[in-house]
Amino acid sequence: MPQAAIDRIEHLDCRKDETWQGGLLRLPIWVEGDDGRPFRPWVAAWTSLRTGLAVVSEPAARHEVGVERLLALLVDFAGDPARAGYLPGTLVVRGEELAQAVREELTDASVEVVADGSATLPEALAACLEPLCEEEALEGALEQPGVEPEVLHAFAAAARAFYIAAPWSRLTDQDLLEIRQPPSRSLPGHLVVLGAAGIDRGVFFFTSAEAHRHLGQGGLGALMEARESCWLISFSPMHKLPISDADLFEDLALPVAAADAYPVAMAFERGVDLRRLDGQELRWATDLLTVLAEGRWSPDGRSLDGRVEDRTYKLSM
Repeated sequence: MPQAAIDRIEHLDCRKDETWQGGLLRLPIWVEGDDGRPFRPWVAAWTSLRTGLAVVSEPAARHEVGVERLLALLVDFAGDPARAGYLPGTLVVRGEELAQAVREELTDASVEVVADGSATLPEALAACLEPLCEEEALEGALEQPGVEPEVLHAFAAAARAFYIAAPWSRLTDQDLLEIRQPPSRSLPGHLVVLGAAGIDRGVFFFTSAEAHRHLGQGGLGALMEARESCWLISFSPMHKLPISDADLFEDLALPVAAADAYPVAMAFERGVDLRRLDGQELRWATDLLTVLAEGRWSPDGRSLDGRVEDRTYKLSM
């Protein structure tokens, strides 16, 4: 950043008892770029924890929002008498790498720069960003009982193996598989593989063979009308995922088979209420994806056997 810009604020009074928080934030929306492809915009932002005043830069692509944008915003914020006109004693910056870059630019200022990757978004800043964001209808995957990062990683890895194995090349949505071992109890006991028609790829899980019949007769609408419960694992491009899922794939570096093959698992309770799978359910779905990808078919092609760690599965037509 030009030294002249930094010089604008280094002579300002420093209020040692005041703290500002800032960083680079990924917005929970998708926008279309000049090339027609969707992307997640980022902003630079600062807020005073004492006054609640906040400043946010214009949203832009990630490569356009870096330490220079953050510092330019700091210069504008600190140098504006109407909003501040002084420097705080402490700047709390999200992330060590970014904090170090800010620290190096402010060597002559009497400001302590502290890194804090766990810093939450202050209410004032959240209010500034609210008009730019979209509200999600579903809770995040990690908010479900028993769902931890390692559970999501196992699910993503199994979904990737399933997609690469392409079991829809030998199965259609008319081939109903019953999960005979182990017994499913309260979990779905039947499934079909989607994708033979080359449109939607994934797996439908049913609580009964009757539910599959409803789907075959009238599609998802008939299933909902009959108030049958089911699960669906589907694949789509990242920008069609719930925002919280897209964040997890990036933040946890979850594996994926292709740009249009990001998996998501949902349950339809009584055909109506949409919800996430909990930890037990997601592990069950993960095992079955693994069996569909790696299991062995019997010579007559009527049953599929597989083993996941110490668990044995048998699926029959």
